[in-house]
Amino acid sequence: MTWTAARIRSAAATIDLLNRIICDMQDITYTATATAPDTWDALQRSAKWGDQGAAFGYDWHALRHREVWNGASDKTIFATDEQNFRARAVHDYVHLLTGNGFTPDGERATCKAQVELMRSAGTFFSDLSDAIAVVRAEVAGQVDYNESHGGAFPDDQLQFDLDYLNGIDPADMA
Repeated sequence: MTWTAARIRSAAATIDLLNRIICDMQDITYTATATAPDTWDALQRSAKWGDQGAAFGYDWHALRHREVWNGASDKTIFATDEQNFRARAVHDYVHLLTGNGFTPDGERATCKAQVELMRSAGTFFSDLSDAIAVVRAEVAGQVDYNESHGGAFPDDQLQFDLDYLNGIDPADMA
């Protein structure tokens, strides 16, 4: 079946519902700012890595409160900025829980863990296949794009997902 913008938006609504459940289950809160962590080291510092001697080296309160970037929400798959911010918070939380950095392999491993968390949160859904495909496009697919375009990320994430999910190789995308 061909991917359309409407199908991706529907999957994004499911992703947001799952992210809401994950935030509730894990007590994740977030604030969108222009100064959110943008490197692996900064993300770890934001969770106070090692400062409190807590399990896994995190201060659990700081781990669960994520500061996410407030920019570039106008061309995402999500219907609102808030949904995009929530998705960023969950993704960063999974990075911290798994200890996967911002390398290509770290992003792919984080994507895999994020999908498993979605499956755990969405046990009452009959079919998560579209939501999972879109998360994989959003994370692993964009890593492929980044690697083949000299460190750049797609400006229009919805268009990227449409192309990627319809079989266009990221290296062939403009």
